Amino acid sequence: MCMDLVWRSKNYSAPIRTCFSHRIRGGTLQQRKDPDGAWYSFRHSSENPSDEQRKFEEGDTKGAQFDQIRSLIDSKS
Repeated sequence: MCMDLVWRSKNYSAPIRTCFSHRIRGGTLQQRKDPDGAWYSFRHSSENPSDEQRKFEEGDTKGAQFDQIRSLIDSKS
């Protein structure tokens, strides 16, 4: 799975692609950052409070913050 992002500031723009590989080991879904990141537990077969997958939230949870921060940046340019 890959994500294409663009980091931006007033005078800076840098596109970046971040990719992850996934595998299942012993009933645990593992993930690593490509090309050579360390494997770590992403989700256990039974729910575990430390699972990275628990960080995901349904819906648009950052859109309002993005618009607010963008307006602050734009006001300083």
